[in-house]
Amino acid sequence: GIGFVGRVVPIKDVETFIRACRLVADEHPESHFYIIGPTAQDEDYYRKCLHLAARYALNEQLTFTGALAPQECYRNLDVVVLTSLSEGQPLVALEAMSAGLPLVVTDVGGCAELIRGGSEEDAALGAAGLVTPSQDAEATAQAILTLCRDKALARRMGHTGQERVRRFYGQERCLEGYRRLYSRYL
Repeated sequence: GIGFVGRVVPIKDVETFIRACRLVADEHPESHFYIIGPTAQDEDYYRKCLHLAARYALNEQLTFTGALAPQECYRNLDVVVLTSLSEGQPLVALEAMSAGLPLVVTDVGGCAELIRGGSEEDAALGAAGLVTPSQDAEATAQAILTLCRDKALARRMGHTGQERVRRFYGQERCLEGYRRLYSRYL
């Protein structure tokens, strides 16, 4: 499965994900897509996404699951896609990487750094997914298709993500970073 995990709100640009799903389904009609996350925060936008999915004839292949517990989100997924217009450091990306899943993310906020590495040592691990321009359904679809076609690449990126989280985003390392930051300014 190919999944978007996040709130169904305009800033997450779920519409681009839906458009990319249509393009992927044209080449891989057996694909199933999931939009996992709360839908009640902007009900007008949620309805707009439902209409777009219906217009693209994705009703049989696209499931809006609503909110799920983090351990449930990634169970049926092979690729996680974030099409956000703006992000800081998305927790969803870290969760997906922890689950060993490759990502397709937009080049906003800290997304590219999470995928490619934030330091020379981190970047040496390799990429944990693919980065696409914001609001580009075609590029998003092509990135998804790349991972669908090349299972070895997808597995390698998934393993890289797990290693990146283990080495650079563990709880102790993050707490130590906060301690250093607070010590410097207090």
